[in-house]
Amino acid sequence: MSAQQLARKNGKASLLNVFRVTDGQYFVESSKNTICYKVTADHGAKGCTCPDFQKHVGKSASYVCKHILAVIDCN
Repeated sequence: MSAQQLARKNGKASLLNVFRVTDGQYFVESSKNTICYKVTADHGAKGCTCPDFQKHVGKSASYVCKHILAVIDCN
């Protein structure tokens, strides 16, 4: 992911609502506020149920979606 792509994703992530469920477990609202995605961020392991993450994680284990970035930014 280029620096420009990451900056654009960070901008979108800053607008998302994050709800902490337990340590390492979060729900993050979609950009249209119609659904929440489950985000796991615990001990360096990160995951999200959104289609973007599911599509790209197989190609790059270090891939992060805007929902994961929102969780990182809120911590």
